[in-house]
Amino acid sequence: MDMAGVELSELRFRWTGTGPLILDIDAFAVEAGARIFLRGPSGSGKTTLLNVIGGVATPQTGRICIGETEITELSPAARDRFRAERIGFIFQQFNLVPYLGLIENVTLPCRFSAQRREKASASRSLDQEARRLLTHMQLDPAELAGRSVATLSVGQQQRVAAARALIGSPDLIVADEPTSSIDADAREAFLNLLFDETRRTGATIIFVSHDTGLTEMFDRTVDLASINRAAPMQKHAA
Repeated sequence: MDMAGVELSELRFRWTGTGPLILDIDAFAVEAGARIFLRGPSGSGKTTLLNVIGGVATPQTGRICIGETEITELSPAARDRFRAERIGFIFQQFNLVPYLGLIENVTLPCRFSAQRREKASASRSLDQEARRLLTHMQLDPAELAGRSVATLSVGQQQRVAAARALIGSPDLIVADEPTSSIDADAREAFLNLLFDETRRTGATIIFVSHDTGLTEMFDRTVDLASINRAAPMQKHAA
């Protein structure tokens, strides 16, 4: 399978047909396996860009290639399948499912992707792989097994969300401000854990954050305003 570098060209996105441009990007590329830090002020379009790259939002014009797949040419159903198989999301609010248990939250992507389920269970059971990822994220699955994920601390929820994004070794990880609610030491520790796992799988990371103190941990830092001509004028929430 092709590794998931990312390439955008002539990309234009607005939420409504007559609304202002949110994204106006002539070209942006991320090499496969790179760790990219994307920064910009609130309202500059960072979350929108992640949603467009992940196929959650569709641009009016332009080309988006992830690996060798041009997702802008896929049907909505095919784009959803591609996202489920190839992309792991870590959301700012984590988006854990409160009525599912710890292991069920981590293995949730495998319900929607046979490919990720097969990769996750290639050398151990699916539950064992979920426990391995949680343990690697410095969580004790046995200790937390009986608790609702809603009762976990912010830092614990963050690491459960990361384990969910990583299960099944997706080629691309997109992370939207996942460290905004934790202190600086915890942010660095979290990133080290995330990088350890993605180094093993070769995944590409696009990481959005306001915390410029983290930039030295990444291969490259991109200011959104340097690639998005709409960013300086955009005043709405990203």
